[in-house]
Amino acid sequence: MAFRAFFLSVFLLAQMNVSAQYRKVIHKTFELTDSTMAIEFKISGEVTYQTWSGNVVMTETAIELLDASASIFTQFVKDGRYEVLAASPNAAKTPVASTDSLVYAEARAMYDSTQLQRLNNTLSIFSKMQIRPTVKVTRSIEGNRVERSIQEWVQVKVFIPEEFEPKNEAQTLWFRKPEQKEEAGNK
Repeated sequence: MAFRAFFLSVFLLAQMNVSAQYRKVIHKTFELTDSTMAIEFKISGEVTYQTWSGNVVMTETAIELLDASASIFTQFVKDGRYEVLAASPNAAKTPVASTDSLVYAEARAMYDSTQLQRLNNTLSIFSKMQIRPTVKVTRSIEGNRVERSIQEWVQVKVFIPEEFEPKNEAQTLWFRKPEQKEEAGNK
């Protein structure tokens, strides 16, 4: 009798869809050239920006899923749901901040012509998936099919070299600081 109950409980446990909480932190760095004069960000999720003494832009994406299976979490990461990418004028052979872009229009209203020239040397850093649709899973609980949304938290920290400064309140556009000229008395 106990033997039969043991196998029945093992069988029932194997039939259950086990879900848990999954976490992962993904780091990515982006090289800056001497000609990079501006950095434009279009990153989805909760984003914070801070300067650091490094010479590259680094993103740290913290992901947390609740009520998901390991296979769903792994597939999300594999498909690039949280991936941060970059495009630069050198790679595309055309300016990232073209004259018809929203960023260029905002900048044209805010900055002088010298600062606008910097936009032609802009590194654009963006989320591969700008809008992450809600994912629902169906589970069988006591013979009833129940649909639940997967809870997802994505927080991105962006580390920007100290020689750049934000140029808008949202901190989505950063310009390289002008070089300080040495005073004539200091040699």
